[in-house]
Amino acid sequence: MHLITGLNGILSSALIQTFLESAQEISVLTRGCDNPKQYPFCVIEADLLDLEQTSRCLEDLKIDGIIHSAAAMHGVAISQFDNAGNYLNSVMTRNLLKSLEGNLPERFVLVSSVDVYGPEAYQNPANESSELNPVTDYGKSKLESEYLVEQWSETHKLSSLILRLTQIFGPNDRTHKFIPSVIRNIKSDQPVDLFGEGEDLRDYIFSRDAARLVLDLYEKNAEGVYNLATGTSRTLREVLNKIIFISGKKIEVRYKTRNRKRLDYRFDNSKLTSFLPDFKFSDFDKALRETYDLIF
Repeated sequence: MHLITGLNGILSSALIQTFLESAQEISVLTRGCDNPKQYPFCVIEADLLDLEQTSRCLEDLKIDGIIHSAAAMHGVAISQFDNAGNYLNSVMTRNLLKSLEGNLPERFVLVSSVDVYGPEAYQNPANESSELNPVTDYGKSKLESEYLVEQWSETHKLSSLILRLTQIFGPNDRTHKFIPSVIRNIKSDQPVDLFGEGEDLRDYIFSRDAARLVLDLYEKNAEGVYNLATGTSRTLREVLNKIIFISGKKIEVRYKTRNRKRLDYRFDNSKLTSFLPDFKFSDFDKALRETYDLIF
């Protein structure tokens, strides 16, 4: 049995669908669920911020591998910190790892973030060996989680895989990131704000592609660190124009003075594509259209 953490997030929901389609036996750990019986898999209700509860729920399970995709994200979590000032993501990762001490899985996959890199790393396409110097609380929490997983896997001589996920988009996006925010504004006939000239570069990956990559790497027993990125960066203005075209609406775009330094995101995914040479990313325009139709 394979355990996925997170139920309704943009990546976790895509992971669940992808694993089910590949006939994988899964269970899903989530903080809460109104109707667990509606799902064709076992739903385990436990708060990863509660070590005792998490340990109790996992102690008797036979777990082959874990894909830890649950995360506290800006725009979703009320706070990025617990009462003691600790990063929520690292607390959840630490509690999950501790809860497995008496019931070790064969493999552990951590979905991390490209936010672990420092701004200097983006001046050239960032690869897995680029400088780690996160400037956001989210990035710092993900880097701390990476260290925890690496230490834990080394201590227990177990396989671990760390996936640094780039900007993800797709259905079930509850965040205030650029693509879902633009779509919601357009659907509610509101103007869209664009800071600077909109030339900032971002590497966007479709949630279904990210999920397929996780499954492929997992099934092929990949280890170590991989950038989960497309290797193609697009300007915000290009993405905005595509969404407006999909909408068929006439939208007011308000150009605002930027309040922070422009930062372009470029990633080297050659390690990923070398390991999975036959993988094909979805057509960006089609993926964007599907996302538009499924965000409300």
